[in-house]
Amino acid sequence: MKQRTDFDDWAADYVELAQKNVSFFDKDVTYFAEYKVRLIRNMVDLVGGRILDFGCGVGQSIPFFYRYFPMSRIVGCDISRRSLETAGRRIPSAEFFHPEELPPELRFDLIFSAGVFHHIPPQDRPKTVEFCRSRLANNGTLVIFEHNPCNPVTRRLVASCAFDKDASLLKRKQLAGLLAAAQLERIRWGYTLFFPVTLRLLGPLERYLERIPLGGQYYVLGHNPG
Repeated sequence: MKQRTDFDDWAADYVELAQKNVSFFDKDVTYFAEYKVRLIRNMVDLVGGRILDFGCGVGQSIPFFYRYFPMSRIVGCDISRRSLETAGRRIPSAEFFHPEELPPELRFDLIFSAGVFHHIPPQDRPKTVEFCRSRLANNGTLVIFEHNPCNPVTRRLVASCAFDKDASLLKRKQLAGLLAAAQLERIRWGYTLFFPVTLRLLGPLERYLERIPLGGQYYVLGHNPG
């Protein structure tokens, strides 16, 4: 059995370590965070409303949610309290909670999760998706990004990452099945991150490639029917 990663141990150095881990591919780790939020902006018609970054860590994606969804209320949650403390210092305008302490009345129009589920033991993944579904507003959207185990560069990144020692990568069909089992509807998916930042001008081509299972990551998206 793999030992679970305790992200409290990595909170202070997370950004630096993540940057080092992807340095051979891209020089700016924030590129990946902005890429995903920008992609969501193009997929989700949301003005205002509430957005939850589930598994937000130290808040890498939060500034980009403010940029691309400027009228929304942005909330982050994570099981690592030290990461939440770091995120709160970095982005005092956002709200951060441990999942068990999210105000019960809060329901979200969009829940986003990136690179979280490969850290969750397989037996716990169904109840984690169910937790997210229970926090969605009527017709709210859950979108999850995960590493693509079919991509050799991704496997190299995961194998060399100090805080991915507990990683158990999911295939796209597995994650889509979890959303379907949680009774989310209108499920869609696509592969992403085909090009590094140095080839960002090729980015518009990615929408024609999203069915090809060679992107560095993939997303699965579903809606709560309410």
